[in-house]
Amino acid sequence: YQVTGTSSLHRDQTFWLTSPRIATNNSHGTGCTLSSAIAAVMAHGFVLNDAVVVAKAYVSQGLHYSYQPGSGPSCLARCGWPNELLLYPFIEPLSSLNQSLYGVNAISKQVYAFKEIVEPLGVYPVVAEIDLLQQLLSAGAKTIQLRVKDENDPLLEQKIVQAIALGRDYRAKVFINDHWQLAIKHQAYGVHLGQEDLFESNLKRLNEADIALGLSSHSYFEILLAMQHQPSYIAFGHIFPTTTKQMPSAPQGLSKLARYVDLMQGELPIVAIGGIDAGNLAAVKASGVDDVAVVRAVTEANDPAKAYKTLADEWTLGVSNGAL
Repeated sequence: YQVTGTSSLHRDQTFWLTSPRIATNNSHGTGCTLSSAIAAVMAHGFVLNDAVVVAKAYVSQGLHYSYQPGSGPSCLARCGWPNELLLYPFIEPLSSLNQSLYGVNAISKQVYAFKEIVEPLGVYPVVAEIDLLQQLLSAGAKTIQLRVKDENDPLLEQKIVQAIALGRDYRAKVFINDHWQLAIKHQAYGVHLGQEDLFESNLKRLNEADIALGLSSHSYFEILLAMQHQPSYIAFGHIFPTTTKQMPSAPQGLSKLARYVDLMQGELPIVAIGGIDAGNLAAVKASGVDDVAVVRAVTEANDPAKAYKTLADEWTLGVSNGAL
């Protein structure tokens, strides 16, 4: 079955979903509850892959909190939307070809834990050019990403070398988008990958190089897959419509962002991305997300450095200033 509205990477795949067995005899109605929950989650606008993992977590939650009001086995409890990460299943592909993508080994389910980031990422610009990257570092950016999408750019390696050097000069975290081999070669602080890009990457090599790893996600399903790699941070998006790239999924919106935050807060840094600017920054902040990545809000500004400073001040000081 081809799942629409999700990455082409996951569209035609089949998966095992596994969870620890819950010791209870109160398991009547699990099948009916699972199917009803899948339909209910899809009615909230989530794609099928999401609906299945949320519904399975809902059933696990019901089994965990089940009780026996009389004699004999009873039914599982009816609880709210599952917001505990431990309730959610481990996702394992049936195709051995794709197991390296999902960070698992068919026998050991091996995962790689990446560098931990303790301090806030804050407002996190994503840029394509070195001069703009330097402007924003000069303006105070402490986390920034170089995203050069043209693999045939003759200056690609030179740009990556310059970006890494600037990060060291400004004592900032510079992430390299996609080009993980060059990031390893030139000892970058971090790499950011979309889930489609993981298929070509080598998590073992990145982990051995002690490089921080940021991963993109666009759904519950992709958040769980990202967590199986134990990255340094996870980016949620796209929150609002964006023109910077073609997206297979619809904009997530603030209500879905709030649900992702409820699930993931406290696990690792979570970053909202996609169409975020001065006009909606306050609403994104209200979701409780840790950090925000911005693209057009700075790259298309008349004065990118000033635009960055304004966003950064509003993000960190807006509440006390009455702006947020």
